[in-house]
Amino acid sequence: MNKELVIDFQTRIVNAGRGELLIINYEMLLAQIDDAIEAISENEKGEFSKAMLNAHKLLTELSSGLDFQYDISKELMSIYIYVNKKFVNASAHHTEDDLLEASKILSVLLEGWKLTEYEEEAPVITNGQKIYAGLTYGRNDLNETVDTSVNRGFKA
Repeated sequence: MNKELVIDFQTRIVNAGRGELLIINYEMLLAQIDDAIEAISENEKGEFSKAMLNAHKLLTELSSGLDFQYDISKELMSIYIYVNKKFVNASAHHTEDDLLEASKILSVLLEGWKLTEYEEEAPVITNGQKIYAGLTYGRNDLNETVDTSVNRGFKA
């Protein structure tokens, strides 16, 4: 993942509610799969391993957040198990095919979650850095303003 994408994800995470965090997790997972596919094509085994490790962590996060009181959670878990098998196979054989199939499946799930309506929620991170975009305009570009309150982090 490039630095701009990481910063974008960080900004979105700080200001996201629970529903948006789920969508961000899927997007980060798909970005890691793309990085792994790119690493295979460039024969960079270290980058491939790093991307696959991150992809496994993100998939584990998705599966650990399931609430099995609902039937859909059981269906999602079986999909996540199948995707994990594709990850293991891709890691063992360093092939793109399994990653492309996993990406296709996860993309369909992501689109489904994006269509889901969520109640307006406050950000999960309540004391995070606030970023306001669009408040000031430069001559040729949009300037971002960062709220630099000293009251960040843990409250005692």
